[in-house]
Amino acid sequence: MIQINNYASIHKANSIPFIELQEVNNISSFNNEINTFECNLELNIGYQISQVYSKLDKPCVQLKSNYKYNNLYLRKEDGTIELVPFLQKSSNLNKEIQLSGFRTSRNGKVALAFNIGNLYDPLTGDIIGTYDYVNKTIPFSRTGNTIELIGYGNFTVAYSDYSTTSNSVILIMEEDDPGVLSVPNIFYCNYNIIDYDVYEAYLDLTNQEGLIDLYIECADSSGLLRTFQSENIEVEEDSNVKQNYLPIYYYNLDNRNLVYDYKLINFCRFYCIQFYRTILQETELNIADNTVDLYKSDVNFGKKIVFDNLTENQTKALSYALSSDAVFIRGIGYVLRGDVSLDNIENTNLYTLEAELIETNIIFKLDNPRISLIDYLIPITIPES
Repeated sequence: MIQINNYASIHKANSIPFIELQEVNNISSFNNEINTFECNLELNIGYQISQVYSKLDKPCVQLKSNYKYNNLYLRKEDGTIELVPFLQKSSNLNKEIQLSGFRTSRNGKVALAFNIGNLYDPLTGDIIGTYDYVNKTIPFSRTGNTIELIGYGNFTVAYSDYSTTSNSVILIMEEDDPGVLSVPNIFYCNYNIIDYDVYEAYLDLTNQEGLIDLYIECADSSGLLRTFQSENIEVEEDSNVKQNYLPIYYYNLDNRNLVYDYKLINFCRFYCIQFYRTILQETELNIADNTVDLYKSDVNFGKKIVFDNLTENQTKALSYALSSDAVFIRGIGYVLRGDVSLDNIENTNLYTLEAELIETNIIFKLDNPRISLIDYLIPITIPES
């Protein structure tokens, strides 16, 4: 078992903001926006603003953690608690592989080459398959990984290089080369692809009503170690949710602050006070002495959008949402033009956020292969590799 530092994180790009509950002694740990809701933190008037959702909404919470136990709970206003199952989307920890390869040399250091070879059962040593890393990433190539040359000893990965001869990655080790020629060997590695796994839970709010909140407990075998708590959430009948609470779906095409390898689609609602049409027009003219011709004219439509009464954590979630590769508001696709603008509402802990969006001419449809994942309670999972 690889020894790694405990890790758990709920990024602010999640559609529901969380804080981490921590002990504060005002000497080495202090109240701040990481561990305290702003309504209890700021010097100004502190307002607690609930995030509004419809009973039909299915927002997602994504957790990155390497703890053994990860539980998400939904807590109602009357104190009733429900367990919301997390789905483990990845299998990154405590991997092991035994395979054939070559020990060679590069710049005076031991180098290990893996292009095409056999895979072995680490327990029995029997051949169980083959591998092909030609023009591919070696999954155990992280700096610091220990690779055992069976019958000889251990080597530590310093960095990766590329061999144009074999069209494959070469692992350069920290150890000096003892001068042995390139020979086939069998290697074993116990490794992490990355030092955490990804967990997701899509909330079914159908049977909820009124105020709720969420909290997450991450623990190892010794007991509870990390706890996260969400801001209050107000769940209403769909017909009662004001039109001002704009429905926003968003996701990215690659991994940024959240992991999108497993087709995560985020959903949020925030209170909007302005949402009006804008036009972005670009023209190029061909001007001569006596004539003026229109060479090119492009017209794009968009929206100016203003959100009000946001907590600091809500401004972070909304900023990440509007900055995503794919943003759908009321089913219409947009991209952010320029930067979001943030203004504090005087003498409070609340903010107004403004942004300008341009339409992408992409419509939100459930038959879109990516968007179809919205129509679920349990999303598709990726099998372990």
